[in-house]
Amino acid sequence: MTTATLPTTAVDGATVETSPPKPLKVVVASCIGSAFEIYDFTLFAFFAVVLAPAFFPAMAAESSLLLTAATFGIAAFVRPLGALFFGLYGDRIGRKPVLIITLSMMAIGSVMIGLTPKYETIGIWAPIIVAFARIMQGFSAGGEQTGAATFIAEHVPPEKRGFYLGFLGSAGLGASMFSAGIGLLLSTFLGEAVVSDWGWRIPFLLGGLVAPVGFYIRRKLPESEAFVRAAEEIKDHKAARPPLPYRRMLMLASIFIPATVTNYLAWCSCRLTSRARLVSVSTMPSRGSWSVPRW
Repeated sequence: MTTATLPTTAVDGATVETSPPKPLKVVVASCIGSAFEIYDFTLFAFFAVVLAPAFFPAMAAESSLLLTAATFGIAAFVRPLGALFFGLYGDRIGRKPVLIITLSMMAIGSVMIGLTPKYETIGIWAPIIVAFARIMQGFSAGGEQTGAATFIAEHVPPEKRGFYLGFLGSAGLGASMFSAGIGLLLSTFLGEAVVSDWGWRIPFLLGGLVAPVGFYIRRKLPESEAFVRAAEEIKDHKAARPPLPYRRMLMLASIFIPATVTNYLAWCSCRLTSRARLVSVSTMPSRGSWSVPRW
């Protein structure tokens, strides 16, 4: 009895599979991984009011919440850097390895936040560890979203790219709603005191499932024929990589950067300020007197 093997080729010294999978399989694998990424990335904002006194205690509650918001913003700041780094890296070694790396980084960052002791236990190291975890998550999120979109675009028929890529954005919005639902369930069944004490760690630790689940889903997906063909052409002809279309890049950046920044400002303001209103930050007493909102 013989078993079929997928065709392979060598790219930058690494062997990659090139058998074209069904577009639906690629879309599902990419969307599931990206959904897990968005879930981990948005948890921090949904639990900001609980995380503020745990990791960023201050004499005024407003200061703690602002420090928490700044830590959330660090991830947004490094996200474009992750997109550039993993975009270039993916052009060299392939999309699939990059998508596995970004999933692992996001999961590690989520588990780090879930396991980090509070400020009252380890002092200044608590916010330092949390900030480092957020930087890791932001860096990986940039590579994940651009990598997943490219991975889908290279596998599906050109005339249906817009249709299939639309599922990627829908998966992210669904994951954001799921993370909010987790908060609702925890506050409903565990109660405010438990969530404030240790219950908030549960959703972050669940985010650690991203690595094994994502690896299992994506490890069997081959590289796209478009990527392998381009890599082989550069290698065979020993030619330099084509120059970047700077004019087109600037035009696209002028369109998408303002929209992205506006989306982030609206998204973060909605979540952080709504939590602040629920706990009445303006009248909240100093450290140690926080109240967990009812979702």
